[in-house]
Amino acid sequence: MKRLIYTLLLPALLLLPCMALTSCDDYTDFSNPHILTDDELAEMARQKHIADSLRQVINADAIIEVTVTDYPTTMWGGKSLTLDFTKACEVFELTEDEILSGLHQAPGAPEITGFAIQGTTHADYTTPSNTNNPYWGHWWRLDGDVATSYSEDASRFFVEWNGHYDEEKGQNVDAYFTVGQFPERCSVGDEFKVIEGLKYKDKRVVWVITYQIIERGEVTGGVAFEQTIDVVMNPRVTYDSDAVEFDINGVMAALGVTEMNGDEVAVIGVNADGSYNQVPTANGGFWYDALGYPCVYPGSFYIEYNGFMDEEGLSYLHVGQMPGELQSGYEASAKLGFMYGDKIAMLTVNLHIVAYDDPETPPAGEPTTDSEINVVIEKPWTDDYANVRFDVRDALREAFKMTTYQIHMAKVNGDLRIYCKDIPEEIPEEMSYTSDVPGYWLDVDGNVTTYGNESAVFVCLGSSETELWMYAGNFHDAATCAPDTEVTTTYYICCNGGIVKANITVKIGPA
Repeated sequence: MKRLIYTLLLPALLLLPCMALTSCDDYTDFSNPHILTDDELAEMARQKHIADSLRQVINADAIIEVTVTDYPTTMWGGKSLTLDFTKACEVFELTEDEILSGLHQAPGAPEITGFAIQGTTHADYTTPSNTNNPYWGHWWRLDGDVATSYSEDASRFFVEWNGHYDEEKGQNVDAYFTVGQFPERCSVGDEFKVIEGLKYKDKRVVWVITYQIIERGEVTGGVAFEQTIDVVMNPRVTYDSDAVEFDINGVMAALGVTEMNGDEVAVIGVNADGSYNQVPTANGGFWYDALGYPCVYPGSFYIEYNGFMDEEGLSYLHVGQMPGELQSGYEASAKLGFMYGDKIAMLTVNLHIVAYDDPETPPAGEPTTDSEINVVIEKPWTDDYANVRFDVRDALREAFKMTTYQIHMAKVNGDLRIYCKDIPEEIPEEMSYTSDVPGYWLDVDGNVTTYGNESAVFVCLGSSETELWMYAGNFHDAATCAPDTEVTTTYYICCNGGIVKANITVKIGPA
């Protein structure tokens, strides 16, 4: 009962005039602003110091600090950062493989969750990822706070986990971070410090990553290796590239390296004045202008090197064109070099564009409108956009009475159309395809939807000068497309007065 009485009396005490409380004497004159005393100023400074100190505290059982340096960039990319899991293993009392399996949500693995810590408040950001990897990774602002997404104006760079669990092999694959920038938003001297973490039960381990943007040094090395490569291509209306082999052994021997590590070996181009260009404008390479000198997109053609990330592409350059830019008879020479320390290996690519010689003749007769095919595509559920193909070349050739190349060109220039479930009475001038490719994102009922919360699978038409295929894959979020999902729909593929009805079934199996 006493407790109840005290509780009821407290509001009444709060209503007493200030003059009844001796500590309020200084405040009885409300006509003038109160002048803080030295003691009050000291107390305010103490409280601010406490608040500032609390903001600097990192709530973690172990802290690993790493530094990554990079140059300002005009394109998407990043540096690979291999994480040291030694302390995490000690804190979690798990092996590294158990930690990675848990992070990748492998069956029966410990429950490991990614998170981040805000730079300005050191409060938890509990969403595991807002990057393309669903398990772990974030976009960051200059102040070290998590950005809402890459599209936010304040987004500067990202830390994205690159790894997955291969259930068939029973092992973790590609266990590293990629640390990269939003193109053209970072400058020399920028430095960011961010905190990425993992949770297991009540234990927390964080990595404090300092990302520094530094200036490129001058190229002072000499050319230790040279090779000239002739590339003959047809005019292209897509960004598709040709793989061109070069002497990788000669390059590595000249550079004195045993592996092509993109963090150590740099790609360089040669400008019109003979100076070296150190700012890649394509993936592991450059876009080139009509004269064959490095430029930014859009250029006339590009030369890329994927061997830094893909061991199968170690000995190949990839040469592609700006769609519709180059015509038969065009020729240009461009240089792409590899630099390590004071040594350069230089490759010269002589590009020749020749007219496409269509080896096929169209099937005889008039286009048909009653062709029907069954397209069944089966694939396991994956957390990426991996797809499976289904060959439709002969069916489309026969219905449209066109060669493969003619159908390919019709697809590219928009003369080929695909409609889902029915052909509209009013034909739209422009189609709302998936990523400008004939085809659509579909929900679980086989209806057209947009990329996002209702997406289950995508089904599109792919083509080249010699091939025609349908391809399909699943949305990477199990919340909208769970393993063991089946989607059925109907596509009407129309071209040259012909129509092919495609009864489509996409079977997404276990993860």
